[in-house]
Amino acid sequence: MIASLISIINLLIINTLIFFYRSNNYKILIFYHPKHVLKNVSNYYIKKLLIFPNHKKIKVIILDNSKVNFFRYNFIKQYFVQYIYGVDLFLNNCVCDIFPKKCQRVYLHHDIYDSPLVNNKNEKTLFIRLKNYDHILIPSIKSKDIFNRLILNYKKEKIKLSIVGYYKLDYFKNKLTEYKKKKQNNRIIIAPTDQYAFPNMSLVPKLQPIINQILNKTKINIIFRPHPSNFNNNNIQKLKKIFINQKRITFDDSKNYLKTYSSSDLMISDLSGTAYTFSFLTNRPTIFFSNYEKSLKKNKYRHLNFFKDRKKIGFIVTNEKNLVKILNNKYSYHNKTNEIKRLSFKIFKSGKSKLLFNNFIYKVL
Repeated sequence: MIASLISIINLLIINTLIFFYRSNNYKILIFYHPKHVLKNVSNYYIKKLLIFPNHKKIKVIILDNSKVNFFRYNFIKQYFVQYIYGVDLFLNNCVCDIFPKKCQRVYLHHDIYDSPLVNNKNEKTLFIRLKNYDHILIPSIKSKDIFNRLILNYKKEKIKLSIVGYYKLDYFKNKLTEYKKKKQNNRIIIAPTDQYAFPNMSLVPKLQPIINQILNKTKINIIFRPHPSNFNNNNIQKLKKIFINQKRITFDDSKNYLKTYSSSDLMISDLSGTAYTFSFLTNRPTIFFSNYEKSLKKNKYRHLNFFKDRKKIGFIVTNEKNLVKILNNKYSYHNKTNEIKRLSFKIFKSGKSKLLFNNFIYKVL
């Protein structure tokens, strides 16, 4: 009730602001964060992306559904978004279901590769939600494949796709120099996908035996970074309690993962797109812990580049024993650097994402 009341008050403020700026010939761009947790891990670079130095008549308003902003005009429940008037472009990096009327709707896809978007059961629902958008902005030709497959399954529908690069990667690369000096050897990061999105493919159920094997059979230090959607998950909290006194483990739930990524020799992941982000950012490999390898042969996602290219940026293991072998053979994973660089160079025009994004926004507006 309080949230709704505050949203109504904020609507009056937002609509007044928009009326003022439109009367002065501004174009209005609203970026809306529907999820508080995902806002925390993206807002710092989104703010940089939404600066338009060559078009001073664009007014950017960033709103969210976070109760942290309860008493600021930025807070608005998603239901009330439909009552914002005079918006030219409505932008999200997390799928929304309610939009302002009579505006361009743009979804900025946040995954670097064509990793599966949702499990098979929820695919049609996702497509129905995505077709409410006028444009979908994607990082690369590789990430285009997952949307093309989605479109093929529902041939009567169309989604406009535009490749604008991966600004998050460019942003981090610009910041990387200051962190390289702080790199600590003999550290790895474990970063699984959202365990509820792909419960049968996530490595979360195997975390405890994986960590125990690394602690017992190697001298490596571990950083564990859960998927942002799972930061407060019961399973993750139980894991923290189990290893709370273990000095070789650090739990990372920071908003910005650049510090932990840059200080790690390699990553262990499952089917999270962050595996490719890590490797392309640091030129260090990822070990894909694949307890889904047998079932993948029958899975319709098996032809995705995400799965086909795993060995180009790292290794595939199906059990803890093989994982430890690779971790204890440092030469094998340091040898992957050049292959990662070649793949990254083929896919991304480094440093061009801000320009590509700006050009798209200018064109639409």
